[in-house]
Amino acid sequence: GINAEYMGSVDMSVKNFTIASVKGNRSFSGTPTKDRYPSHYREPSSYGPERELFPAETMTHDALNVALDNFVVFAETPSNVATFLEYRDSRAFLGNLEVVDVTQVEDKVPGLMEAFRQGPPHAFYLIKFWGSLQHDWVALQTSPFSLGMRFDTTLPHALRCTLTVGSLGKQVLEQTQVCFPREAPGRAGVLTADFGRTPLCAHMVKLLQRLGGMELDAVSPVLENLTVLMCVRDDITHEILFCAGLLFDASPTSDISYHVYRLVDGDPMGRRFTC
Repeated sequence: GINAEYMGSVDMSVKNFTIASVKGNRSFSGTPTKDRYPSHYREPSSYGPERELFPAETMTHDALNVALDNFVVFAETPSNVATFLEYRDSRAFLGNLEVVDVTQVEDKVPGLMEAFRQGPPHAFYLIKFWGSLQHDWVALQTSPFSLGMRFDTTLPHALRCTLTVGSLGKQVLEQTQVCFPREAPGRAGVLTADFGRTPLCAHMVKLLQRLGGMELDAVSPVLENLTVLMCVRDDITHEILFCAGLLFDASPTSDISYHVYRLVDGDPMGRRFTC
């Protein structure tokens, strides 16, 4: 299921991305193409004992039980798929990642510090995207724009994922979906929570279309003001299982890339993170 709320209007002017308070509810994305509990999902009791997705001995911190496996924003034409940004591979959260002091980005990502205080600290990350806007925007004028999202997990529990869009440090859009995980074929001990694909709302589509017609040096200042907080909780206990702040910039080419950081409470080396 999906529960979405719109909290402000977005000024799509070329060099500004600002918020003005308005009344009314609008969604960050529309109704998912997948039901809350599809018929091919199994009941949680059939999965067996819980296991850690990432064993603690392979980590420098506690083990994760939920991790982002795929996040993609794209548009479709009859003959092509235009991908704006994409993240894939939950194994990116393994090993020794670069760290960022959460206080350096708390003002930029609404709700991040509040979630970080709830913990657990090992479940918090920062992902910087360099997205591609080099597409045939004439062909995309009437195309559907969609968001896809999938997580790896070892917990046989329903997961609640909330995406909070921020602009200039203020919360403007929020979307919540709930999904039961299912077995991942050929991957023993790993389940997949596939939230399916949902259509982007008209406001986000207009923003992408506006950015697609701008010069690269004008796009980056707009994207620097745009953030997303992705927070995944156990739908029963409300415990935070995975949380990531998403930051955005434009790729100078058609290539899409990203970099993953681990958020910590104070960097002992005192490094400064530049968005």
